[in-house]
Amino acid sequence: MGQKETKNTYCILSAIICGVMLTGCSAEEATMSDLQRPSETYSCSMQELTSYLLGYETDCPYISADIAISGYSGESSYDEDWNLNISFTGDAEVTWQFYNSLEQMEDELQARAKKTDKNVDEAVTDSTEVDAGELLRLTYYAFPLPEDAHALDIYQTLEERFGTEEQPVVAISGDRGRIYYFMQEFTTEEGYTYLYMHKSSINLVVKDRYAYGLVFQNVPSTLSDEELHVMYMDYMSGFGRYATTGSFLKEEILYWIDHEERVTVMEEPDRSFVEIRGVDTSWEGTGEGGFIGNFGLLKEADYEVPLTEDGPEFQIHFSLAEDALEAEYEAYLIQGFCEDENYNMTVTDKESGEILQEGVVELCIELPDTITFEDLNADGYVDMFIDKPLHSNDSRAVADKQSYWYHPAYMLWNPQKQQFERRTEKEVKNSLLANQNGLTEEEQDEKTKREKRDFFAPLTQLPEGADPDDYIELTGEGSTEYVVQPGDCLWSISERFLGSGFYWTTLQREENAPNDPDYLLPGEIIRMPEKIYIRKDPYSRGGLKYEGSFQIEQPDGFQYYFLSENVVYNPWSDENAINNFPVTNEMGENALSEDWEAFQAEVIRCSEEICPGKVSNLQFEKYSVKGGCDLYGYSFEYDAGDDIIEYTHFIRLGTANMAEVIGVRKKEPNTVLINTTRYIAASFIDYGGESGWGWGDDVGPNVGADDWNYPLLHNLFTAAKMQFE
Repeated sequence: MGQKETKNTYCILSAIICGVMLTGCSAEEATMSDLQRPSETYSCSMQELTSYLLGYETDCPYISADIAISGYSGESSYDEDWNLNISFTGDAEVTWQFYNSLEQMEDELQARAKKTDKNVDEAVTDSTEVDAGELLRLTYYAFPLPEDAHALDIYQTLEERFGTEEQPVVAISGDRGRIYYFMQEFTTEEGYTYLYMHKSSINLVVKDRYAYGLVFQNVPSTLSDEELHVMYMDYMSGFGRYATTGSFLKEEILYWIDHEERVTVMEEPDRSFVEIRGVDTSWEGTGEGGFIGNFGLLKEADYEVPLTEDGPEFQIHFSLAEDALEAEYEAYLIQGFCEDENYNMTVTDKESGEILQEGVVELCIELPDTITFEDLNADGYVDMFIDKPLHSNDSRAVADKQSYWYHPAYMLWNPQKQQFERRTEKEVKNSLLANQNGLTEEEQDEKTKREKRDFFAPLTQLPEGADPDDYIELTGEGSTEYVVQPGDCLWSISERFLGSGFYWTTLQREENAPNDPDYLLPGEIIRMPEKIYIRKDPYSRGGLKYEGSFQIEQPDGFQYYFLSENVVYNPWSDENAINNFPVTNEMGENALSEDWEAFQAEVIRCSEEICPGKVSNLQFEKYSVKGGCDLYGYSFEYDAGDDIIEYTHFIRLGTANMAEVIGVRKKEPNTVLINTTRYIAASFIDYGGESGWGWGDDVGPNVGADDWNYPLLHNLFTAAKMQFE
């Protein structure tokens, strides 16, 4: 090994020891007489080397050793229980050097780095019979860490000085966090990454606040990577179980290896956080995962926040409740996601010092900055949004809003009570709408419920400015009348009521009206087809699809069931329990159009013969759907004794597929069931082409198929009789 390479290696070693550690060293400055302590030499076999080095005892805390190994070879294997077996050949000669401080270590190593190869060879005793070029040379060193030298500081300094994109410095765990070590990664031309211990200038192990280094000085060309790896594994295994394997450590975990507490201060708003280590000091609380599960748990948080733009500032203080602090929170931390914990909250007027609120709240803020302050309900006062973070090896948690456990917390400021009140997301939205609409929260809640119940209620005309594509247009069998006003024309009437002036030809005038379509008399009666508009679900899910054959919506917020051979009322279901199942259409497209009167008569007959005296309020509906097949429906109420059960049945018969949509519920004083069922059926799109699922062995026969003239449809009267009689 040449002089330049030797010098570089020793300088790197010196920088590791001194550049990283010296800042915290409190040793007294050495004198020249301190440097006169004689070196020691020792010879041993390779089998003894690791135990000898790690077991070496001296009253000097700062030591290094030059090691020359001749005749080296090694191999490893695993037995049936996966225990590692290591075997060596070779002889080692060790020369110890002693120092009274890290400064002395630096001076000595720098001085030795200036020596020639001959000087280095002379430092190895009794090696004249071995060709120096064939010797495996290493430098071993050990020293106590200064009090303020921490794992993260060491890593950041090493990475800054020696890390490159191709050869970054990495930190690796060992023995469940009781040791950690640093070395460099090497990337091959093929892009694979490996840890070559003998190529790394940084092989630093830390255990019990003591640092141990091993640097390869000369590697004979006759030795393979596998042989050198075996020697390094043997050296590392001397530090403890699993010392040679572990997980890569990110900076967040490196920080908590040797810190019990962290204080973070931030601005806008002014806030400070006190975090404590999330596992016990023995590291046992992290289980088999090692300290990979170790994160900071927020113990205290302080905020200074103005609740209004010009109002006084409040101080808000959170502290982890004693019962949570005394619990085994290390188990909570290693689950990988956040849970609510009890925090004591105190709200104080900063100017007067008056305590406005004290209490215990459940929050999930185990990492800083998960609370943001904003006016959530537009009432002019700042509220709190408490995010629900997942653990992350980073400076803050990351919220995974797609996860099923994601439930953020909301604290709205109540100006009347001068307190924060915990609210659900639904309540926050309701409060926001109430303030926007000038209503009380109770009034807005009732308005929202009413709108939700009647969301699919049919409209006789489109709202002003509405997009027609947001609505399903149905044309009924009847007609509506309009009285002509001065300035009206057929085009304007058609545009106003039918959505486009091009439909003016569908308008009907009185028999004695003038023949000129441009001449309308004020007071004249214009009849137009009955049209209704059903608002589409804004969260349109395109529910059921099968190879492009059909599509049917599953509205958000409604309980959905596949239709089986029977139709059952489940009293525990939501008020909007809908059954539907598109299948192959074996009845023919729009098969009930010409048979509509006969179909109505058959339904009436079934209601009277199958359920005599039980059926009331039987009503029929028939529509032409713009751009699609016709829609048929009927509804009735059934006297089940203790309850009145409401049934509604809508049918679409397309080119290749058909859809039955059936709703069943206990009667309520609203039309939500029939409106929702009608909408689902009206949303059905038959793409034609290949038929849908068809009648499989597990579908049918339909309930009551033999009780009427339409066996391909479910008979709701038979279904009601079977369940309630």
